[in-house]
Amino acid sequence: MLIFVIVLSFIVIGKSSIKMLFGWLLNFLFLIIFIRFVSWGFPILWVTAICSVLILLANIYLSDATNLIKEVVLQSTTIIIIIMSITIFLVYRWSQVQGFGPENTTELEGMSILINIRFAEISVAMAIISILGSVVEGSMSVAAGMEQFLKRNIPIDNFYSFGWHLGQKMMGTLFNTIFFGFFGSSLALFIWFARLDYSIGQFINDKVFVFELLLVLLSILSVALVIPLTVALLARRLSHGKNLLP
Repeated sequence: MLIFVIVLSFIVIGKSSIKMLFGWLLNFLFLIIFIRFVSWGFPILWVTAICSVLILLANIYLSDATNLIKEVVLQSTTIIIIIMSITIFLVYRWSQVQGFGPENTTELEGMSILINIRFAEISVAMAIISILGSVVEGSMSVAAGMEQFLKRNIPIDNFYSFGWHLGQKMMGTLFNTIFFGFFGSSLALFIWFARLDYSIGQFINDKVFVFELLLVLLSILSVALVIPLTVALLARRLSHGKNLLP
């Protein structure tokens, strides 16, 4: 399957697939490094911050966008990740969804949880890493779309409105992607709830479900914030006379 994906990438994308595959490899290595350092007892939140920066840099600077657009995307995603990190820390600390739920019984039978790891910090780290993809995708998509604006004979005065209109269309697509990804990954959990006749109270207070639902809502919030911020930063750069094209 991996060979098929690589061959198909070269056929469809061409030489740009080399950057894409190299980016996948880097992201995979960064996640492995994250897991190893956490297992060795390094501070989870510091390791998460460093790995998040490395993942952001890899995804942004291995793209084919212009240098100025890469800078704007890096600025917007960094700002949103900082805001969302604080939000995630407060939300997950208040919601008390860290650790395992009764649905994880099978996984717990073969392991010991006496591993000296703070599950609250693990939950925060999981949420931050999970929203990285949606934040970068949202920012890079609207930035790439706005880059095409400059290649057409459209008045510069309409740049912000064009970007905002483009961002609104992309939000709907990204929201659907996040939602159906959540539904697909949680399908077995929903079947569990149905077969065991969970009440509404049990359903909305289930630790595993609430964790996943909060992750989806935070991902949607991050996209809703990063798209208008990217549009505003690009419009500001253009208003200062900086050309976004090479």
